[in-house]
Amino acid sequence: MSLEETVSRIVRQVVNELLLKKEKPAAEVGRKSVLIVVADERHAADVKQLIHDIAASTRTTVAYCRAAPTETEPSDNFEQILWAESDRAQWFKAVEQAEIIVLPILSIGTLVKISSLIDDEPASGAFVNAMMNGKEVVVSSSYVLPTGVNKLSVPPVILDVVNGHLQQLSRYGVHVVYMKHLAAKVKKLSSSPRSVKRPLVHAKHVRDWVNEGETEISLSANVLMTPLAKEEAKLLGLEWRQSQEGTK
Repeated sequence: MSLEETVSRIVRQVVNELLLKKEKPAAEVGRKSVLIVVADERHAADVKQLIHDIAASTRTTVAYCRAAPTETEPSDNFEQILWAESDRAQWFKAVEQAEIIVLPILSIGTLVKISSLIDDEPASGAFVNAMMNGKEVVVSSSYVLPTGVNKLSVPPVILDVVNGHLQQLSRYGVHVVYMKHLAAKVKKLSSSPRSVKRPLVHAKHVRDWVNEGETEISLSANVLMTPLAKEEAKLLGLEWRQSQEGTK
């Protein structure tokens, strides 16, 4: 092989390697970001399998609300973080960066807090914040109550109360599924574009903002403002600006 051919072959190899390195981040960007919140130590084996199943096709972060399991090993497939009990900014930052938030093990206490919009600890705080900000939220209902024949010992009144809270989550737009369907549901959500309804600003919103002391509001491009809301804003002296659209 001549010197010219050797140099040409080396150049092609270098170029191919550079192209592969450039393509990898592009593929990573196309994967949706998933936040898995581990707030309960029960059924650790099921949770571990779920994490690996979801991490195979998404950009996954696992947030532990208590100490991470001692057997957990660092992984290239997903990031692990530990939430401090009082660090609300950390919870909300993780939720803001994620597109899908998952709670695989749901206790009765956490269920009641989320359905009642109580956000005083990491798990409920993260999920209430996620719902408020229109994120895709998925929870498993499998281990809220005893499973199998053990469920027969649960008084009917308790079953009704728990089912009522689960139904409330569904009304909020939360995807409530069994554990065995959880990974498939997340994968489906991560592979499908979400049809998001455009937020609508009514005159009442304008009056509330003014009463809260706001003098200027910035709206994102996808927000719709009703004609009555625009008139109310002019009447009450509330300035409004909309990104990429322009006029007051």
